[in-house]
Amino acid sequence: MAVYGQDWSANQPAKPSTTGLSFAIVKATEGHTYTSPVQVEQAAHARAAGLVVGFYHFLWPGNIETQAEYFVTQCASVEGDLLACDWEITTDGTAATGAEKDAFLAAVRRLRPQHKVLLYCNRSFWLDRDTTSDCGDGLWIADPSSPAGHPAVKHAWTIHQYSEAGGIDRDLANFSTEAGLRSWARARLSNTARSTIPQPSSEPTPARPPEQPPAETPAPAPAPEPAPAQGAQHSVLGAVKRGVEDVVHTVEAEVSSLLHREPKSGPGPRPQSAPAPTPEERGDGADSTDGSNT
Repeated sequence: MAVYGQDWSANQPAKPSTTGLSFAIVKATEGHTYTSPVQVEQAAHARAAGLVVGFYHFLWPGNIETQAEYFVTQCASVEGDLLACDWEITTDGTAATGAEKDAFLAAVRRLRPQHKVLLYCNRSFWLDRDTTSDCGDGLWIADPSSPAGHPAVKHAWTIHQYSEAGGIDRDLANFSTEAGLRSWARARLSNTARSTIPQPSSEPTPARPPEQPPAETPAPAPAPEPAPAQGAQHSVLGAVKRGVEDVVHTVEAEVSSLLHREPKSGPGPRPQSAPAPTPEERGDGADSTDGSNT
């Protein structure tokens, strides 16, 4: 079963035909000043027909946080509705940057954590302007040149806008049933309570040391030795170093001993020096004087 839908704006009536549709995504806001005058009626009309409902914001460059807050407060969404960022050329020829697109998606997800958030853009923006592949919770790709359900992108997609014929934007969701799309759209509701219940600290408990980030110990590269292994390695190196030092000390001691040891063979004891001759033996008189200064 194909899951078809449409996206509506003020260019469509307040109550477009819902025949054959499973979902409708309504334009809610643009920039930080415009709100569609028919979004409330269009959303109510879609709900009455049992469709999955979503809302989108046409993103302008600048004031990203303000635009995100404006969008989530002005759109007529209820919990479980889809929210989307429409990233394309504005009426004055400008466009938000890829970084601004990423910031807007992040802001909406932070402000409305109970909603799935999509990125809408055409192939040119996705292939030539995007640098992060950040599409929030899903990519809504505009590619009317490709058959329905076969957009020309390699990235996983959630919705394909496959036609603009007759001024109507026609979409196909990448789900086998409407129930599957609805279940996916409401999946965040089970996590909403976490934002109001105190969460356990993300810090590791004393009993469990923090894990090393995978990037610091990649599989191909040798992992750092654990503390015990390093200690053992240091002990081995220390023992080797001490052994070398002992050998050096032993050699030095042997050399010193050889230098001061008496020879084992050779001449006998050194003769004693003869005592100095007495004056009588030199023939000097007892009263002789030194005449060197006379």
